[in-house]
Amino acid sequence: MSIYIAVAGNLGSGKTTTTKIIAQGFGWKHLPISRPEIGYLEDLFTNPDRWSFEAQTSFLANKAENIQLTYNSGLNFVLDRSLYEDITIFAEYFYNEKWLDERAYKTYKQISEYLLDSLPIPDLLVYNDCSVETCIQRIETRISRAFEKLYPPNHISKLHLAYQEWIAKFSACPAVTINTESYDLREPEIANKFLQEIQSVLSEGSLDNPLQLSLFGENDKRNNITNLDIVRNINHAPFRTRIKASEIELAVEKPNIQKTVYIAAPFSQAAKEIDVNDNLQQALFNTELPHGLIPPGEYRMALNNISRSFAKLGINGLLPHRDINKWGNKILQPEKVVNLCRKSILETDLFFGVFGTSLGVHFEAGIATSLSRPIIVGKVKNIPYSFFAEGIGKLPNTLVLEVNTISDISKAILSKEVKVFLTENSLI
Repeated sequence: MSIYIAVAGNLGSGKTTTTKIIAQGFGWKHLPISRPEIGYLEDLFTNPDRWSFEAQTSFLANKAENIQLTYNSGLNFVLDRSLYEDITIFAEYFYNEKWLDERAYKTYKQISEYLLDSLPIPDLLVYNDCSVETCIQRIETRISRAFEKLYPPNHISKLHLAYQEWIAKFSACPAVTINTESYDLREPEIANKFLQEIQSVLSEGSLDNPLQLSLFGENDKRNNITNLDIVRNINHAPFRTRIKASEIELAVEKPNIQKTVYIAAPFSQAAKEIDVNDNLQQALFNTELPHGLIPPGEYRMALNNISRSFAKLGINGLLPHRDINKWGNKILQPEKVVNLCRKSILETDLFFGVFGTSLGVHFEAGIATSLSRPIIVGKVKNIPYSFFAEGIGKLPNTLVLEVNTISDISKAILSKEVKVFLTENSLI
């Protein structure tokens, strides 16, 4: 069973930093690995009346799918921005700003409530408390994102008020808060203390204890609980289960920072043409899906199984067909696909490719080779093997797996040969 922490907080409050500290500290998966929904944000803030419903529905669907797939895989994970915020903070904010009309808002709430009921509840929510002034300052000083310059007046202030009202009533799961102005998690000593406290919260199943709070205090000899002084209790919601301390060992004690593999394979050769009557998104929004769809079946299952095999080795799988393009259901134009795939390869540690005659896979492999990433090539008998793929297979730091069918790859990934290759490249 997966352990699942959600990190919440206003824009600029340090959610991504907190999420990464927890994920790296415990060796867990960081969600989302990629954020294809970012492609909507510039459109959203340029023309909110047109894009609010579609953007919010995209955010919701992408996050819900990521949560369910990762939870089903059995991996522990940390989520950057909870679903509760998307549903309660942002959808209501758009409705109050008149960007969503009554009918669209009701439809969104129906979809979101159905999804929320079907998804696992977080074991813990960590809320980043931060002033409006500091959030704005951080947004202004970090690497520029085009859509952030389009925020309307008082955007952060209005969200801050909504967050304060929401967190004061939050009871969906156990929750703690950290003041990200007072405690800079980028400082190793504070990060380690914070992780110890989160570890204690999860393993003890409660924040209710009479210990004196002091930064870097001694352990209480009576019950061996580390003094809680960075995080603070928000509610008294019951914990889903009591988690053994051995399940959440700190990486400083047992290094286990997870790596990620980019899984590339032909798309268009496996896709079918789109029938509008079969595609809800196209029917709803009257938009064109340019890539076709990869339907459920042997090919889609084979790609998912490749990702699962890497997960068994402790390596997260980023499968762009699924995680970026939603098997063809995601409306993305060519330039966005290129940018998202390129960014994802930059952020992953290993490249796996089945080349075929796909120009896309060859492009992706070119980026991986330029970055000197370790590469595993899937050479499948019934899929064409290009001159370029032959050349990549002979490069240093590359392993070629020869199999009869694409369905055989998942088993081959678990072979001793692959484990040796991954060990030599410090990936496991």
